[in-house]
Amino acid sequence: MYQTINKKYNDKKIYTSSYSRVTWIDIAKGYGILFVILGHIGASFLKSEIYTFHIPLFFFLSGCVFSANKYNLKNFIKRKIKTIIIPYIMLGIPMIIFTFFKMYNENNRNINDYGLLVVKFLMQERLWTLWFMACLFWLNILFYLLVKRLNNNYKKVGAATITLMILGVLYYKFIGVPLIWNIDVCLTAIPFFYAGYLFKNEHYIQNIVLKKERKLICFIIFLFINLFCGMLAHKIDGGGLEMFRSSYGFAPLTYLSAFGGIVCIVIISSSFDIKFIKYIGANSLVYFAWHQTIIMPIVNEVYKTLNVFQSENLSFSLKILKTSLSLFIILIVLTLADYIIRNTKLKFMLGMK
Repeated sequence: MYQTINKKYNDKKIYTSSYSRVTWIDIAKGYGILFVILGHIGASFLKSEIYTFHIPLFFFLSGCVFSANKYNLKNFIKRKIKTIIIPYIMLGIPMIIFTFFKMYNENNRNINDYGLLVVKFLMQERLWTLWFMACLFWLNILFYLLVKRLNNNYKKVGAATITLMILGVLYYKFIGVPLIWNIDVCLTAIPFFYAGYLFKNEHYIQNIVLKKERKLICFIIFLFINLFCGMLAHKIDGGGLEMFRSSYGFAPLTYLSAFGGIVCIVIISSSFDIKFIKYIGANSLVYFAWHQTIIMPIVNEVYKTLNVFQSENLSFSLKILKTSLSLFIILIVLTLADYIIRNTKLKFMLGMK
């Protein structure tokens, strides 16, 4: 099946032969990184829309590249330790050191606070952007076990996925306490992961969304689903989708809104090949990990030193300017950092040999 799909779309450059993965996945991840950064910068005019789908998008794309056929459980876990846990640790250590310096400069000399930060890092209960990596590690293992146990039967895996999602939503509704390494998020994130896995392997689903003649109408339909369901969910519940804070609003509508946004990004990503966006997506770890905890505080400190953007009531045009400038600086700095890491002996930080 995969070879058939690969041959079908090779002429459109949807698949890359060297890595056996979909080119638009990197582009979609690049857009996802931009959305995450914009959301954290505080782009209030976009934040409510971004949060309807941006983290589900990453779970979906992770499902798109999931493969259980080549590995037994032991080798699969080893691979995920290399590609997720090692980067988690190596990217997390500079984040801890930077935060230590920040705490010290803010006259926080309580040694217990420093120890608590290390414990949070080791236990990983929604700590910084690293929470996603911890959850993704366990989600990969959970999905591997499901696929193997159910003989890769899509219907059975789908039924198990829906069951786990319901259990996850109920857990948040009645308990809601984050578990170590964010294992609890695996339950609510697995539908997005499964959808990505199904999308990659089922040609007819791709054909519905990615066929040139249908792209525009599909984009309009799914954009409407995203906007309408997101708005209605907010009206019913007053909240929305925020996986970091265990917020799922009115779940049926927030999930529909998320899927609508995901499909829109898939369509855009498969239609326009933007090299810089693709680079960000293909090398997303440094951007995802460091933008909020390290670079944003530095940028804000520079603004403070220069006494710019300091008013609490900035005009809309100044908010746009601040957001655009901050995004530009963050991307430039992290692109340089990523390039240095990947082209020196530091590349082990990203799980590279």
